[in-house]
Amino acid sequence: MSSDAQLSLAWDSIRASATAALRAAEYRVVRGGGEHYRTIEALEFSIDPERKLIPRLDALRRKRNTGAYDDYGLVAQGEADLAGKLAAEIRKVVEDWIRKNHADKIT
Repeated sequence: MSSDAQLSLAWDSIRASATAALRAAEYRVVRGGGEHYRTIEALEFSIDPERKLIPRLDALRRKRNTGAYDDYGLVAQGEADLAGKLAAEIRKVVEDWIRKNHADKIT
């Protein structure tokens, strides 16, 4: 699998984790364009209140968008590996946050 595809899959995982955090708190992002961006930004209200993670995720989003829409083959394997590690880290943090703050949502 190409590094571009690996980064894209990591991004999809991060977005799914962010969606899980929103849904656990009983929120949804309003449709109408920019849903993916706003879903990530909403992490500020769950796992990233100090906004330390969101700038990194925004840079990752831009890199993913470039590879997906503009110029395929620009993602280095190291970048893809870091994105995968970040996706796993965010999933763990979101799971812990949901257990701590919204345990009633866990089935």
